[in-house]
Amino acid sequence: MDIIKESIKQWLTHYGIVGETDQNIRYYGFIKEYEEYYKTDINTMGEQITAEDIKNAASHGFFSSVEVFPECIYLYTNAITRKIYDEKLNISYKVHVKGNEFTFTLIVENNDLNFNAPINDILNEYLGSIRFTRGLIIHNSDELKKVFQSMCIESNYLRHYIVDMSCAEYYDFLIKTDFLKEYEYLNISCNRNNTGFKSDKKSIMSLLKQYDGFSVKYCSSDRFYEIKKSIGEVEIGYNVEIRYKFLINFIIWGRRNNKPIFAEPSVDILVKNHGSGNKLCSLQFHSIDELKNIFDFMLKYLDILASFF
Repeated sequence: MDIIKESIKQWLTHYGIVGETDQNIRYYGFIKEYEEYYKTDINTMGEQITAEDIKNAASHGFFSSVEVFPECIYLYTNAITRKIYDEKLNISYKVHVKGNEFTFTLIVENNDLNFNAPINDILNEYLGSIRFTRGLIIHNSDELKKVFQSMCIESNYLRHYIVDMSCAEYYDFLIKTDFLKEYEYLNISCNRNNTGFKSDKKSIMSLLKQYDGFSVKYCSSDRFYEIKKSIGEVEIGYNVEIRYKFLINFIIWGRRNNKPIFAEPSVDILVKNHGSGNKLCSLQFHSIDELKNIFDFMLKYLDILASFF
Protein backbone atom coordinates (compact mmCIF):
# COMPACT_ATOMS: atom_id res chain seq x y z
CA MET A 1 0.00 0.00 0.00
CA ASP A 2 2.83 2.43 0.82
CA ILE A 3 4.31 1.81 -2.62
CA ILE A 4 1.04 2.77 -4.30
CA LYS A 5 0.51 5.87 -2.15
CA GLU A 6 4.10 7.02 -2.60
CA SER A 7 3.87 6.34 -6.35
CA ILE A 8 0.76 8.53 -6.57
CA LYS A 9 2.60 11.28 -4.66
CA GLN A 10 5.60 11.07 -6.99
CA TRP A 11 3.29 11.01 -10.01
CA LEU A 12 1.55 14.19 -8.91
CA THR A 13 4.81 15.84 -7.84
CA HIS A 14 6.95 15.18 -10.88
CA TYR A 15 4.40 14.77 -13.62
CA GLY A 16 2.94 18.14 -12.71
CA ILE A 17 5.87 20.35 -13.71
CA VAL A 18 5.31 23.34 -15.98
CA GLY A 19 7.26 23.15 -19.25
CA GLU A 20 7.77 25.68 -22.04
CA THR A 21 7.55 24.78 -25.72
CA ASP A 22 8.14 27.46 -28.38
CA GLN A 23 6.06 30.51 -27.46
CA ASN A 24 3.45 28.61 -25.47
CA ILE A 25 3.37 27.44 -21.88
CA ARG A 26 2.38 23.79 -21.70
CA TYR A 27 1.20 22.35 -18.40
CA TYR A 28 2.21 18.75 -17.93
CA GLY A 29 0.38 16.95 -15.23
CA PHE A 30 -2.79 15.30 -14.14
CA ILE A 31 -3.79 18.07 -11.73
CA LYS A 32 -3.72 20.79 -14.36
CA GLU A 33 -5.58 18.78 -16.97
CA TYR A 34 -8.18 17.63 -14.45
CA GLU A 35 -8.65 21.21 -13.27
CA GLU A 36 -9.23 22.41 -16.84
CA TYR A 37 -12.13 19.98 -17.21
CA TYR A 38 -13.34 20.80 -13.69
CA LYS A 39 -13.68 24.50 -14.55
CA THR A 40 -16.28 23.79 -17.24
CA ASP A 41 -19.39 25.95 -16.85
CA ILE A 42 -21.73 23.95 -14.61
CA ASN A 43 -24.74 26.10 -15.54
CA THR A 44 -24.61 25.25 -19.27
CA MET A 45 -26.94 22.47 -20.31
CA GLY A 46 -25.47 19.84 -22.62
CA GLU A 47 -26.79 16.90 -24.56
CA GLN A 48 -27.96 13.80 -22.73
CA ILE A 49 -25.10 11.30 -22.57
CA THR A 50 -26.28 7.72 -22.97
CA ALA A 51 -24.75 4.41 -21.92
CA GLU A 52 -23.88 3.84 -25.59
CA ASP A 53 -22.05 7.21 -25.70
CA ILE A 54 -20.05 6.14 -22.66
CA LYS A 55 -19.10 2.81 -24.23
CA ASN A 56 -18.06 4.50 -27.47
CA ALA A 57 -16.01 7.14 -25.65
CA ALA A 58 -14.26 4.55 -23.47
CA SER A 59 -13.42 2.20 -26.34
CA HIS A 60 -12.27 5.00 -28.65
CA GLY A 61 -8.68 3.70 -28.55
CA PHE A 62 -8.19 4.50 -24.87
CA PHE A 63 -9.58 1.98 -22.40
CA SER A 64 -9.40 -1.74 -23.08
CA SER A 65 -12.90 -2.39 -21.76
CA VAL A 66 -15.85 -0.73 -20.07
CA GLU A 67 -18.62 -2.12 -17.88
CA VAL A 68 -21.79 -0.07 -17.47
CA PHE A 69 -24.04 -0.74 -14.48
CA PRO A 70 -27.09 1.22 -13.31
CA GLU A 71 -25.17 2.67 -10.36
CA CYS A 72 -21.66 3.13 -11.86
CA ILE A 73 -19.20 2.54 -14.73
CA TYR A 74 -15.88 0.69 -14.63
CA LEU A 75 -13.12 1.75 -17.04
CA TYR A 76 -10.14 -0.59 -17.44
CA THR A 77 -6.81 0.64 -18.78
CA ASN A 78 -5.24 -0.70 -21.93
CA ALA A 79 -4.30 -4.38 -21.79
CA ILE A 80 -1.18 -3.77 -23.94
CA THR A 81 0.35 -1.46 -21.34
CA ARG A 82 -0.35 -4.07 -18.68
CA LYS A 83 1.57 -6.68 -20.64
CA ILE A 84 4.53 -4.36 -21.21
CA TYR A 85 4.89 -3.04 -17.68
CA ASP A 86 3.38 -5.52 -15.25
CA GLU A 87 0.64 -8.05 -15.93
CA LYS A 88 -0.36 -8.15 -12.25
CA LEU A 89 -0.81 -4.37 -12.03
CA ASN A 90 -4.36 -3.22 -12.80
CA ILE A 91 -5.41 0.41 -12.91
CA SER A 92 -9.05 1.29 -13.46
CA TYR A 93 -11.64 3.94 -12.68
CA LYS A 94 -15.04 3.58 -11.06
CA VAL A 95 -17.26 6.37 -12.36
CA HIS A 96 -20.53 7.57 -10.89
CA VAL A 97 -22.75 9.50 -13.31
CA LYS A 98 -25.50 11.89 -12.27
CA GLY A 99 -26.93 13.67 -15.29
CA ASN A 100 -23.88 15.27 -16.92
CA GLU A 101 -21.70 15.06 -13.80
CA PHE A 102 -18.99 12.36 -13.78
CA THR A 103 -17.22 11.52 -10.49
CA PHE A 104 -14.09 9.35 -10.78
CA THR A 105 -12.58 6.94 -8.26
CA LEU A 106 -9.09 5.55 -8.90
CA ILE A 107 -8.59 1.81 -8.30
CA VAL A 108 -5.10 0.28 -8.22
CA GLU A 109 -4.56 -3.45 -7.75
CA ASN A 110 -0.92 -4.55 -7.57
CA ASN A 111 -0.40 -8.19 -6.60
CA ASP A 112 -1.88 -8.33 -3.07
CA LEU A 113 -2.02 -4.52 -2.67
CA ASN A 114 -5.26 -2.67 -3.33
CA PHE A 115 -5.93 1.05 -3.36
CA ASN A 116 -9.28 2.73 -3.87
CA ALA A 117 -9.95 6.48 -3.47
CA PRO A 118 -11.96 9.25 -5.18
CA ILE A 119 -9.82 11.43 -7.46
CA ASN A 120 -11.04 14.54 -5.63
CA ASP A 121 -9.84 13.17 -2.27
CA ILE A 122 -6.42 12.28 -3.73
CA LEU A 123 -5.93 15.75 -5.21
CA ASN A 124 -7.25 17.64 -2.20
CA GLU A 125 -4.97 15.70 0.16
CA TYR A 126 -1.97 16.35 -2.08
CA LEU A 127 -2.78 20.07 -2.44
CA GLY A 128 -3.60 20.49 1.25
CA SER A 129 -6.87 22.27 0.44
CA ILE A 130 -10.47 21.47 -0.50
CA ARG A 131 -10.29 22.59 -4.14
CA PHE A 132 -12.36 19.83 -5.77
CA THR A 133 -15.80 19.07 -4.33
CA ARG A 134 -17.89 17.74 -7.24
CA GLY A 135 -17.54 15.70 -10.41
CA LEU A 136 -16.60 16.82 -13.91
CA ILE A 137 -19.42 18.43 -15.88
CA ILE A 138 -19.38 16.99 -19.42
CA HIS A 139 -21.64 18.53 -22.06
CA ASN A 140 -21.42 16.20 -25.04
CA SER A 141 -19.96 12.94 -26.30
CA ASP A 142 -16.94 14.62 -27.99
CA GLU A 143 -15.99 16.23 -24.69
CA LEU A 144 -16.46 12.87 -22.96
CA LYS A 145 -13.97 11.25 -25.38
CA LYS A 146 -11.37 13.92 -24.54
CA VAL A 147 -11.87 13.44 -20.81
CA PHE A 148 -11.61 9.67 -21.08
CA GLN A 149 -8.51 9.98 -23.25
CA SER A 150 -6.83 12.21 -20.67
CA MET A 151 -7.78 9.95 -17.76
CA CYS A 152 -6.46 6.89 -19.58
CA ILE A 153 -3.15 8.48 -20.61
CA GLU A 154 -2.53 9.80 -17.12
CA SER A 155 -3.24 6.42 -15.55
CA ASN A 156 -0.58 4.90 -17.81
CA TYR A 157 1.93 7.45 -16.53
CA LEU A 158 0.98 6.41 -13.00
CA ARG A 159 1.70 2.83 -14.05
CA HIS A 160 5.30 3.91 -14.77
CA TYR A 161 5.76 5.19 -11.23
CA ILE A 162 4.28 2.14 -9.54
CA VAL A 163 6.42 -0.24 -11.62
CA ASP A 164 9.57 1.84 -11.03
CA MET A 165 9.03 2.04 -7.29
CA SER A 166 8.18 -1.65 -7.05
CA CYS A 167 11.85 -2.32 -7.87
CA ALA A 168 13.42 -0.69 -4.81
CA GLU A 169 16.99 -0.89 -6.11
CA TYR A 170 16.12 0.86 -9.36
CA TYR A 171 14.06 3.56 -7.68
CA ASP A 172 16.80 4.20 -5.10
CA PHE A 173 19.20 4.68 -8.01
CA LEU A 174 16.88 7.28 -9.55
CA ILE A 175 16.40 9.34 -6.39
CA LYS A 176 19.74 8.85 -4.60
CA THR A 177 22.17 9.52 -7.45
CA ASP A 178 22.72 12.53 -9.71
CA PHE A 179 22.14 10.46 -12.85
CA LEU A 180 19.07 12.33 -14.11
CA LYS A 181 20.56 15.76 -13.44
CA GLU A 182 23.88 14.87 -15.08
CA TYR A 183 22.14 13.21 -18.04
CA GLU A 184 20.12 16.37 -18.62
CA TYR A 185 23.32 18.43 -18.55
CA LEU A 186 24.93 15.98 -21.02
CA ASN A 187 21.89 16.20 -23.27
CA ILE A 188 21.63 19.99 -23.47
CA SER A 189 25.41 20.45 -23.86
CA CYS A 190 25.94 17.88 -26.64
CA ASN A 191 27.07 18.99 -30.09
CA ARG A 192 24.08 19.73 -32.32
CA ASN A 193 26.02 21.08 -35.32
CA ASN A 194 25.77 19.18 -38.58
CA THR A 195 29.32 18.09 -39.39
CA GLY A 196 28.36 15.51 -42.00
CA PHE A 197 29.69 12.64 -39.85
CA LYS A 198 27.85 9.33 -40.18
CA SER A 199 28.46 6.35 -37.87
CA ASP A 200 28.46 2.70 -38.89
CA LYS A 201 27.78 -0.59 -37.10
CA LYS A 202 31.39 -1.79 -37.31
CA SER A 203 32.87 1.28 -35.61
CA ILE A 204 30.13 1.30 -32.92
CA MET A 205 30.61 -2.39 -32.09
CA SER A 206 34.38 -1.89 -32.02
CA LEU A 207 33.91 0.95 -29.53
CA LEU A 208 31.47 -0.96 -27.31
CA LYS A 209 33.73 -4.01 -27.09
CA GLN A 210 36.39 -1.85 -25.41
CA TYR A 211 34.28 -1.69 -22.21
CA ASP A 212 35.02 -4.48 -19.74
CA GLY A 213 32.28 -6.18 -17.73
CA PHE A 214 29.48 -5.67 -20.25
CA SER A 215 27.91 -8.00 -22.81
CA VAL A 216 27.27 -6.39 -26.18
CA LYS A 217 25.35 -7.53 -29.23
CA TYR A 218 23.60 -6.03 -32.23
CA CYS A 219 19.98 -7.09 -32.76
CA SER A 220 19.68 -6.85 -36.53
CA SER A 221 15.94 -7.55 -36.77
CA ASP A 222 15.04 -4.54 -34.60
CA ARG A 223 18.21 -2.55 -35.31
CA PHE A 224 19.43 -1.76 -31.83
CA TYR A 225 22.50 -2.49 -29.74
CA GLU A 226 22.00 -4.34 -26.46
CA ILE A 227 24.44 -3.58 -23.65
CA LYS A 228 23.90 -5.50 -20.43
CA LYS A 229 25.51 -6.40 -17.13
CA SER A 230 24.73 -9.42 -14.93
CA ILE A 231 24.54 -9.32 -11.14
CA GLY A 232 23.61 -12.80 -9.97
CA GLU A 233 20.01 -13.48 -11.03
CA VAL A 234 19.59 -9.87 -12.18
CA GLU A 235 20.42 -8.42 -15.60
CA ILE A 236 20.38 -4.66 -16.26
CA GLY A 237 21.11 -2.89 -19.48
CA TYR A 238 20.37 -0.50 -22.29
CA ASN A 239 18.83 -1.00 -25.68
CA VAL A 240 20.61 1.62 -27.77
CA GLU A 241 18.86 2.95 -30.86
CA ILE A 242 20.83 5.02 -33.36
CA ARG A 243 18.84 6.83 -36.04
CA TYR A 244 20.12 8.74 -39.06
CA LYS A 245 23.64 7.64 -37.99
CA PHE A 246 23.92 10.43 -35.38
CA LEU A 247 20.82 10.47 -33.09
CA ILE A 248 21.04 8.13 -30.10
CA ASN A 249 18.41 6.92 -27.64
CA PHE A 250 18.95 4.78 -24.52
CA ILE A 251 16.18 2.49 -23.27
CA ILE A 252 17.03 1.28 -19.77
CA TRP A 253 15.69 -2.04 -18.49
CA GLY A 254 16.14 -4.69 -15.82
CA ARG A 255 15.25 -8.39 -15.52
CA ARG A 256 15.33 -10.86 -12.62
CA ASN A 257 15.28 -14.54 -13.61
CA ASN A 258 14.36 -13.38 -17.14
CA LYS A 259 11.26 -11.55 -15.91
CA PRO A 260 11.03 -7.74 -16.34
CA ILE A 261 11.45 -5.68 -13.15
CA PHE A 262 11.63 -2.22 -14.75
CA ALA A 263 11.77 -0.63 -18.21
CA GLU A 264 11.59 2.89 -19.66
CA PRO A 265 10.85 4.13 -23.19
CA SER A 266 13.94 6.37 -22.95
CA VAL A 267 16.13 8.19 -20.45
CA ASP A 268 14.61 11.42 -21.79
CA ILE A 269 11.25 10.23 -20.44
CA LEU A 270 12.92 9.48 -17.09
CA VAL A 271 14.10 13.08 -16.86
CA LYS A 272 10.59 14.28 -17.60
CA ASN A 273 8.90 11.92 -15.13
CA HIS A 274 11.38 11.69 -12.26
CA GLY A 275 13.80 14.57 -12.82
CA SER A 276 13.39 18.23 -13.75
CA GLY A 277 10.33 17.66 -15.91
CA ASN A 278 12.00 19.27 -18.93
CA LYS A 279 11.35 17.80 -22.35
CA LEU A 280 14.68 16.92 -23.96
CA CYS A 281 15.75 16.43 -27.56
CA SER A 282 17.49 13.25 -28.66
CA LEU A 283 21.19 12.98 -27.89
CA GLN A 284 23.40 13.74 -30.88
CA PHE A 285 27.00 12.88 -31.72
CA HIS A 286 29.11 13.92 -34.69
CA SER A 287 32.33 12.04 -34.13
CA ILE A 288 33.51 8.78 -32.60
CA ASP A 289 35.03 10.78 -29.73
CA GLU A 290 31.65 12.34 -28.95
CA LEU A 291 30.01 8.93 -29.09
CA LYS A 292 32.68 7.54 -26.75
CA ASN A 293 31.98 10.34 -24.25
CA ILE A 294 28.28 9.41 -24.29
CA PHE A 295 29.02 5.71 -23.76
CA ASP A 296 31.58 6.54 -21.03
CA PHE A 297 28.85 8.43 -19.19
CA MET A 298 26.02 5.92 -19.69
CA LEU A 299 28.07 2.83 -18.82
CA LYS A 300 29.51 4.52 -15.75
CA TYR A 301 25.98 4.95 -14.43
CA LEU A 302 25.01 1.42 -15.44
CA ASP A 303 27.82 0.29 -13.15
CA ILE A 304 26.46 2.53 -10.40
CA LEU A 305 22.97 1.07 -10.90
CA ALA A 306 24.50 -2.41 -10.63
CA SER A 307 25.93 -1.47 -7.22
CA PHE A 308 22.36 -1.07 -5.87
CA PHE A 309 21.62 -4.77 -6.46
